Amino acid sequence: MKSLEKSYLVFSNVDNYVYYALSRLMMQEFNVPYPEKPPAAWDPNSAVEGEEQEFAIDDDENAVTASFTPEEELLSDEALYPSQPPSTTPPEPKEEALCYDPGKGSSNPASCYIARDAMISYAAAFCGEVGGLDTGKLTKGYAQDTYSGAVMLIESDKKISNDECVMRFGHIIDGCVPNANNPMNWKYGGELRFDGTLYKINVDGGRSCKRQVNEGDAPMQSVAAKCDSFYQAIRDEFWIYGSGFLGDNFGKTLYDQMSSCIGSGVTDWTFDYYESPDNGMEWKAFGHTPI
Repeated sequence: MKSLEKSYLVFSNVDNYVYYALSRLMMQEFNVPYPEKPPAAWDPNSAVEGEEQEFAIDDDENAVTASFTPEEELLSDEALYPSQPPSTTPPEPKEEALCYDPGKGSSNPASCYIARDAMISYAAAFCGEVGGLDTGKLTKGYAQDTYSGAVMLIESDKKISNDECVMRFGHIIDGCVPNANNPMNWKYGGELRFDGTLYKINVDGGRSCKRQVNEGDAPMQSVAAKCDSFYQAIRDEFWIYGSGFLGDNFGKTLYDQMSSCIGSGVTDWTFDYYESPDNGMEWKAFGHTPI
């Protein structure tokens, strides 16, 4: 049994029932048995206010001695339970993100936004290059002459793996939700700091910051398209106009799909982006198809 000869609880102005309960708690603290009820020798009605009270059980009964004197001060928690030394384990690093909120009063214009899929593809390509670097700063622009232009940046004093890079840029892309009225899930970019490394996505390019802005600085709400065609003896001539899609590949997807559908192919194909939207349209395509 632990020696409790010098272990005391000191309390002031408590009745004997409280005193007994506290004695039991002290016994629990020292992991020793305690009586199920006060011993007969201890009369809870015998306490006299202002006098020292004692309660003891002899050693054969796993004794503990406790006493209190009204004039004595309560022992502090620090005295009863000394604090543990501070941990030497460094705290886990935390992400600090800055989302580029669009609109009035912001350094990021409300018209600077691109498709999420485009931003995801840029992050994947960029991080493929980052994985081969040890330290330093890397910046690279993507599709800056289209409506999906962006610049990726990373600056670090340590080697960053491809997986780490993709994950952190993903937190910017999907963690920033700058506009509630955004059914097409457009992305405005942002930056993130983690463990001494800076990750940054900036929507950039002449056309990328000229997209449609609606009431309340809301971005484009849906895609739009229209077409015209004319019959010409041995072929058809067509014009197709669109916005909100085909923003970064100069119409290659559209051309491939039309060629596959027609079979004999599209001739005289041209595709151009407007410098700024024209009647809500961002690009136009032209070509001929066989009859």
